[in-house]
Amino acid sequence: MGSRDRLRGKGRSESLKVRRRDTEPARSSGHLASVLFLFAVIAVVAWQFGGVADDGAQIQVLNPQLAPAWRVLIFAVLALEVALLVTAWSIGRWTPALAVANIVINGLGVAVTLIPLAQGVLLMDDVPQQISGITGDDGEWSVPVDLLAIAVIVLAVWDSVDRARRAGLGRG
Repeated sequence: MGSRDRLRGKGRSESLKVRRRDTEPARSSGHLASVLFLFAVIAVVAWQFGGVADDGAQIQVLNPQLAPAWRVLIFAVLALEVALLVTAWSIGRWTPALAVANIVINGLGVAVTLIPLAQGVLLMDDVPQQISGITGDDGEWSVPVDLLAIAVIVLAVWDSVDRARRAGLGRG
């Protein structure tokens, strides 16, 4: 408890309440949206790795022949993210420790996405042809792997910074 708090008659619990109000709650509508989005991602990834049912109307983007180790790692990172979101929700806010864990999980997510993407084994080779079969265009283009890699990195950094800010990290 600082000298200002003693002069104002504030006890330790009141100081902690002020600090807690400085951080954003994890039980907000944005948090719920994050959880729902993550479950949607898990469902789509599981569906894609299982193979699409109708080649004529559905597009197989993820390679169902991806090595099982990569698939396990991808789902493990998604499961860690779910556990982290549930923990933040149960505590009721983002703590500095949770923010750091989020940064680590985002780093793992970037790694398990970019390594197979760079190796050319994450995505199907014929995505443009699949899309042209549905849209009727010529299919003479390729998947912009570099842009996908940049998007993965930008989203991970944005999420890490956002959660760190919610935890009050970086405040003087």
